[in-house]
Amino acid sequence: MILSFGIWGEGHTYSSSRLPYSAATVRRHIDLYKKNFQRTLLVANDDFVSQGRGLEAIDYARRMGLALRDDSILVQGGERAYFHAYLAPLFWSTVPVILESEHYGMSKKRGAWGDGSLYLQAIEDYHASYATVHWYPREFLKECRPLVDKINLRLGYRLQLLEASWPPEVKLGELLAVGYRWRNGGVAPCLPGGYPAITMKDARGGIAGVFVDEDLDVRTLPVGPPDKAAAVTREAQSVAQDSRPLTGWALPPANILKPGTYTRLGFGRHAHGDSEDRAAPGRRRR
Repeated sequence: MILSFGIWGEGHTYSSSRLPYSAATVRRHIDLYKKNFQRTLLVANDDFVSQGRGLEAIDYARRMGLALRDDSILVQGGERAYFHAYLAPLFWSTVPVILESEHYGMSKKRGAWGDGSLYLQAIEDYHASYATVHWYPREFLKECRPLVDKINLRLGYRLQLLEASWPPEVKLGELLAVGYRWRNGGVAPCLPGGYPAITMKDARGGIAGVFVDEDLDVRTLPVGPPDKAAAVTREAQSVAQDSRPLTGWALPPANILKPGTYTRLGFGRHAHGDSEDRAAPGRRRR
């Protein structure tokens, strides 16, 4: 829910009454919203810093746990495509940053849109978790599909399992030792958090066991430039700073997990009782 001021709710009155309001007024509104919407994500607008209010209101919003939104990216082009990326570090590591573009057709008509790459750059600079588009969606997608594809590869978080390894057989009484490399390919942290979950399935596709690596919260995966974020690794010889020892689980007794061949070992993020599985080659327990 956005704390809205002004006719458009964008935190300013430039194109309406032009009447100023103080940082103290913003703080009072934040307090009212926090009191009455205790389970709702509240969002501050970047223009709380405009019209002489300085950083007081936006810093208060940060301290009260609000997210950040910047509207109308690319009303102007070039270096004036957006102004407040310097605020993003106050927010993006703990709460979402949300961006909205200018009306695409109007921006294009003014010559501000260009090839749209500045919107993608804004997503990079703000470490945005969400981005919206102002225009007719089918027309926008038809004309900007390459841009949309690039945004989809970077917006928010992208958990990437780069590599995984485990023994071909595990005997009764032995640990199921697993190594892997995880990377976040997006611009923002995985704010909901979660843990790698390994799901063993039998030949009929039934779930035979689920094992969760509770020592690796994917929220802690670092972000970085495209394809250059540091990966967090579990390996037998853990020497690098971003590496950890192999993880392992004692298998349930034979009356619970029967000896046999398991055709698939799925890896996915486990959070709040849910898991997202991705297929990997099967391995055997003996």
